[in-house]
Amino acid sequence: MEVITAAGLTFVAGATCYAAYLKYQNKSDKSIDYIFSKSSRSPKEELLRIIDATNHTLDVAVFILTEEDFVTHICKASKRGVHVRVLTDDSQLKTLNKQKENVQKLLQCGIPIKVNNHEGIMHLKAMIADQQVISSGSYNFTFSAENRNDEVIVILRDRKTAQEWTKVFNAKWKDSRNYKSYHSLSGKKYA
Repeated sequence: MEVITAAGLTFVAGATCYAAYLKYQNKSDKSIDYIFSKSSRSPKEELLRIIDATNHTLDVAVFILTEEDFVTHICKASKRGVHVRVLTDDSQLKTLNKQKENVQKLLQCGIPIKVNNHEGIMHLKAMIADQQVISSGSYNFTFSAENRNDEVIVILRDRKTAQEWTKVFNAKWKDSRNYKSYHSLSGKKYA
């Protein structure tokens, strides 16, 4: 059942991006792109380029975060003054040591982390950069997503849609019933 749900959510995310593309395709300041894993282009490299090009805000919602390159680039963004927030899945923090290590590194960079506090999982794989660029799809920030699995990211450059997605991210961020701050081992709160 979880596989069917995951496939459905991935389809909805892709369809949403495609619908936005169709709606705005005649406007020159909007664009859509997509990259499949195991193709001539690298989803990871494109996501890292987006992170590196971010100037003001970076909102990340990712189910699994075990690839250290993402942590390094997100920390660099924070150090250059980008306001970064990360949502991730509580169950993955409890079961994947590498996920927990990477989240601790983000906390050490001063990045606030929140995890789901509800019955389901935080299964999103989305990033919003400067309220202008959205990336979404099936791609987790993992070695397997880049090198083993069949994955896709869709990149939508559209300010209006990105601002709408930011509102959804903000609602999750402020929802203390369904999301809680994740703390470092020292107990210091960052969010």
